[in-house]
Amino acid sequence: MLRVSACVGKASNHTCEKLGTVMRVSSALKYPVLIGAVALVLLVVDQIMKALAVAHFGSPHHVLGTFLQFSLTKNCGAAWSFGTGVTWLFTVLAISATVVIAWFTPRCRDAIWAVALGLVLAGVDGNLLDRLFRS
Repeated sequence: MLRVSACVGKASNHTCEKLGTVMRVSSALKYPVLIGAVALVLLVVDQIMKALAVAHFGSPHHVLGTFLQFSLTKNCGAAWSFGTGVTWLFTVLAISATVVIAWFTPRCRDAIWAVALGLVLAGVDGNLLDRLFRS
């Protein structure tokens, strides 16, 4: 917490205490904002890449002859084409994971954890969007 002696200029005690409160709030928001920024940027990149893949990879795209080629394959199952009848379960799990990460977000106090949670959130929500809108 800021002390009155930390104030510069003609600020009163009331102004200094208010400034200290604002500084603590912005510090507390630093890691949740990082989680959201990482997740949002990667989720947008993920969706753009999927749209480009659908638009351009209808047939195999040869990069290095037959050694390396890209082709679009759609998964009709839940995971690796298994569990075609239980795709709803993965939707529930993805929603649950998103809720758990949202619950942990305000408690995060480390940049590495914030980036890790943002990465996981982007992956989970990317898969969730696929299940809801690309099925």
